[in-house]
Amino acid sequence: MNETTEPDRRRLKPLGTSLVHDTYDWSRTSPIEGVTRTIAAATGTSYVDLEPLHNVVHTDALTSLVEPDTNDPVNVTFQYEGYLVSVHSSGDVLLYHG
Repeated sequence: MNETTEPDRRRLKPLGTSLVHDTYDWSRTSPIEGVTRTIAAATGTSYVDLEPLHNVVHTDALTSLVEPDTNDPVNVTFQYEGYLVSVHSSGDVLLYHG
């Protein structure tokens, strides 16, 4: 992730009070970057201030499971920064207040 890139809260699509949704193209953005950008934007903090994602999920496995050449729909769900995070092979990142 580019260190000068800050979260863009305008891209987020709030769905009610308990869900945030953002969509990425996994061939252009890594799932790790997508998750940290979405969390940072939802919380209004810089991604550098977040707990390292590898502390809560095996990031290589996450990337492998949702990479663009996956034929079957896959979703990986885990707790991170007070949210239940659901990452989908379709490029969707969903945050539920956890």
